[in-house]
Amino acid sequence: MGSYGGRGEPVFLKEGSAAEEQLLQLEALLEKTGEAYREPLERDIRMLKAGIAGERQILFELRSSHLPMYVLHDLFIRDGELSAQIDFVVITPKITFFLECKNLFGDIHIDADGGFTRTMCYDGKTLREGIYSPITQNERHMELVKAWNAKRMGMLKRAIYLKSFHYLNRFVVVLANPKSVLNAAGAPEDIRKQVIRADQLVRYIKESNQRRWQTPLSKKGMEIVAHRILEWHSDEPHDYTWKYREAVLNREKKPLSFEDRRRGPAIEQAEPKCPECGARLVKKAGRFGPFWGCSRYPQCGYTRKG
Repeated sequence: MGSYGGRGEPVFLKEGSAAEEQLLQLEALLEKTGEAYREPLERDIRMLKAGIAGERQILFELRSSHLPMYVLHDLFIRDGELSAQIDFVVITPKITFFLECKNLFGDIHIDADGGFTRTMCYDGKTLREGIYSPITQNERHMELVKAWNAKRMGMLKRAIYLKSFHYLNRFVVVLANPKSVLNAAGAPEDIRKQVIRADQLVRYIKESNQRRWQTPLSKKGMEIVAHRILEWHSDEPHDYTWKYREAVLNREKKPLSFEDRRRGPAIEQAEPKCPECGARLVKKAGRFGPFWGCSRYPQCGYTRKG
C-alpha cells in the first residue's frame, strides 16, 4: 500500500466564502426592512448561517488534519452560460478532491438504486421523504471542470488528461450536520464512496491516498496544481440583495424569488410552503416521478412526493 506522503500542515491558498459576503449584505439590508418582507429575509439569513456553519466544520477538520495538502475554499467557475460553485478543492499528494458541503437536516439513507431519502421530526411527527440527489449536482460540476480544463490543452495532453481524470480527481459530498446519521450500507459502491460525514473527511483523504501506488506529488508539485486550479476561479462581484430591491422601494410588496420573477406577475398563491424554511414548493419531474421541491434549492433540499 502506498504512502500518503508524510506529515505536514495544510496550506490554505484561498480562504473566504461568497456566502459570508452574501450574509453581510443581507444583514445590512435587514436593518432597513419593514414587516412586509422581514420574514423571507430572515429565512434566507438563517439558511445562509446554516450553510456557513457547515463549511466552517469542514475547515476545522482540514486545519486539524496535520496532513500535507493545499486547500481552496469556494471556487466559482464559469464556462459560457454554464457555471459551478465548488465549496472546497483539496489538493493532496495523489488525489485532488472536490468537496460539496451539505448541511442537511435529518438522517440520510441511500438505497440500492442510489435514491436519497431522509427521516426527520417535524411538529412531533416523523417524516420520511425523498430528496434530490447531491450526486447529480456533483456530476454536473465534474463534467464542467473536466470540459473547462480539457479545452485549454493540446490534443495529446487533452487525451491523457481525459483518460486519467477520474483516477486523479474525486468529487465528494460531505454531510456537515453533526446530528445527521448517514446510512449508505445498501447503496451502490460508486455512490457510497462519494458521500461521507464531515468527521470522516480526514480519514477518507488519508486512506484514499494510501490505496494509490503512484509516486506522490511533492509539496512544490501540489502548490503548482493548486495555483493552476485557482486560475479557473472567476471572482465576479454580485449583489445578493437584488431580489429584495423592489420590496425596499415599495414596502407594500414582498420580495420575489428568482422563479417568481421569471414566471411573471401571475403567481399562484396557493402553492404549498416548505416546512423547513418557509419558501414556496415547486412541482418538478424526477426519475421516480413528480415531486415537490423547495424553491430555495440547493440552500434547502426539502422534497416530498407529488
